[in-house]
Amino acid sequence: MKTGSANLITHIGQEVTTLTTLWRIQREDGTVDGMTDLDIDVTWDDGDGSVVYRTVAGYSRSSVGQKAGIQDGEVDVEGLFDAAGLVESDFRAGLLDHAQVRVHLINYNTLADGSFILKEGRIGEVTTSSMFLAELRGLIQAYRQEIVSSVIGSCDAHFGDSGAAKPRCYLDIDPNAWSKSLATVARVAADAKNETVVKPTTPDDRNYVATNVGLTGPTEPTWDTTIGNTTTETLTVSIWITATSYPANEQILENGLIWVSDGGTSGGVEPTWTSTPGDTIADNDIIWTAFAATAAIWEAVQSRRIAATVASITTNMKIVLTVTTDAPDIHFKMGFVIFTSGPNVGVHEQRGIADWELSTKTLTFFEPFPFVIGVGDALTVVAGCDRTKARCTTFDNVINFRGFPDLPKNDQIFRIPNQPPSG
Repeated sequence: MKTGSANLITHIGQEVTTLTTLWRIQREDGTVDGMTDLDIDVTWDDGDGSVVYRTVAGYSRSSVGQKAGIQDGEVDVEGLFDAAGLVESDFRAGLLDHAQVRVHLINYNTLADGSFILKEGRIGEVTTSSMFLAELRGLIQAYRQEIVSSVIGSCDAHFGDSGAAKPRCYLDIDPNAWSKSLATVARVAADAKNETVVKPTTPDDRNYVATNVGLTGPTEPTWDTTIGNTTTETLTVSIWITATSYPANEQILENGLIWVSDGGTSGGVEPTWTSTPGDTIADNDIIWTAFAATAAIWEAVQSRRIAATVASITTNMKIVLTVTTDAPDIHFKMGFVIFTSGPNVGVHEQRGIADWELSTKTLTFFEPFPFVIGVGDALTVVAGCDRTKARCTTFDNVINFRGFPDLPKNDQIFRIPNQPPSG
């Protein structure tokens, strides 16, 4: 049952009305657009902020209806590209995909009467030609989607979800750059969960995974870039000095422990240093934290995210890169790219990589980009995963594999035992 103010209900019941619809469209990047089928713009606040609802020449919509039960009603909205600030490139870049929509019915002569909310939902399929045609899917549509895990042979985790609220893959595909006084955690064999992984401050096509519980030194090490080789940090041998400025993360060696400053100036009397890692000591305006004097040891692995530029274009689905990498063909296959310059910046849908050829530095995509790729366009190439157990093993992360590759398939039902020999 829809509700509205008494004044609006009375107005709707009149023979002559001044009603119009307002469409509030909030994109996933937070941008809010508004459009109306009235012949003038309407500025109105529905409680989520004032929006200018622009008049749309040629805008039309299908009827807004409500079906009984939990069936989902869908609405189509049609209009010119330049209407309401919506342009063709927004649709082609996918910026309107899954945008939240709220449809109000108002009396445009008396905005204070409020509104009926005719429909709420998200934009679904969008088709384009000289005009846009957007499908508005109701709230119940989300309940028609699969929301539980399926028993399938391949992994159903989101690849590289280490920073997500509920990670299941755990692999960090975009590690932070190396920094001093970073406490590392040793990776459990075949388990990326809680691993410490960094990339050099000057990228070298390698990530480095900590193999022990330790501490990074005061200066970045010279990295051994051979896959599988290790680099050992060098810790400081400085000692405490009275009335000295120690920036944040500065290290000293006292009583057999490395003490890390939170930033400040030491006092006139040397503190009494303890011998337990994790202890903290106040020193004038510095808080020192103790760490065991164990240097971090890093193992080199293939970089999971690299920067590149476009060297040449075969088609809008196949490009050659200018890039320094020795990543094998399988490494970026099933990954994706994000353009950081050129007309495809901001394209909402990440384009999947169908193939990567190291010998020619060639990327092939599953589908073309919406805008013409140009020579010199910059992009980020992200490692891929075909969601098989074998591929997960190459990332040394098989313990977090979410598929069931060894489960008997349906054809096992029809198998029969071997017949006993005759005679």
